[in-house]
Amino acid sequence: MNKKDIEVVAEIKKTTDYEKFQPEPLYMNSTRINYLLSRVYKDHKSLPLIEVKKVGDKLEVINDQDSFYAAQHAKLPIYYYETFRKGEVKPLGKKHLFPTDEEIDNVITLAQGDN
Repeated sequence: MNKKDIEVVAEIKKTTDYEKFQPEPLYMNSTRINYLLSRVYKDHKSLPLIEVKKVGDKLEVINDQDSFYAAQHAKLPIYYYETFRKGEVKPLGKKHLFPTDEEIDNVITLAQGDN
């Protein structure tokens, strides 16, 4: 691979300044937050990266709100990157531990194929 073929699209940053972030509480999933915390404490795993978008002097959390809340609860550093997606970027919504009914229906439909 040629170095000319590589383009940096984001940098991973680390901070414990939780006040600089603007999470969306509507998308918080307490079950997933507890799951992430158990992975940190029990399995010594890292929390997922958080995707943010700069809005004024704040960083709006647009992906993985639960990782933000877990880090804040455990007083761990937040690892984040500013989004490289173009256009209007909104929070991606609540993350689930298990597939939703709609996701299961989609998989069943896909598995059945054209009948």
